[in-house]
Amino acid sequence: MREQLNASRLEKLADAYMDGVFDRETYALRKNTLMSERIEILEMTARLDENSEQNTARLKDFLELVKSAYLSFRSAIGEERRELIETVSSNIVADGKNLIIKLKPPFDRVHDRSGGLSGGPFRDTSRTLPALLSQVLQFFHENGSTADFQTSMTRSV
Repeated sequence: MREQLNASRLEKLADAYMDGVFDRETYALRKNTLMSERIEILEMTARLDENSEQNTARLKDFLELVKSAYLSFRSAIGEERRELIETVSSNIVADGKNLIIKLKPPFDRVHDRSGGLSGGPFRDTSRTLPALLSQVLQFFHENGSTADFQTSMTRSV
């Protein structure tokens, strides 16, 4: 999708140059910027394709953990709870009687995604899912093997 958007922007840039909207120097500068963006998109796509099986397995583990995190925490005891908390959160601060929990990436991205508190469907939610999955896959690619989300809870289930 980003590749199609980039191609469309290149076409519009060429049309604007042909219509005399800006000079050759400005055209060359903007074209170089768009071409480098296109190369970056192609490289990222190639890297994701290269590690697709590994990234798919990580995504599956991650989604399984996200889906069952609360129930896993409730059923866990002692060290299993501690391990689950360390996997999901990066910082926990006490503020009086309240705990402020900062989630690790990409858990924070899932949490920040707008969801329906009332249980009803929201129009934008389905549109943001591909973007969310893309961000999570990009996180896995950037963090390589350090993004291991299999806790002892998910391994035993």
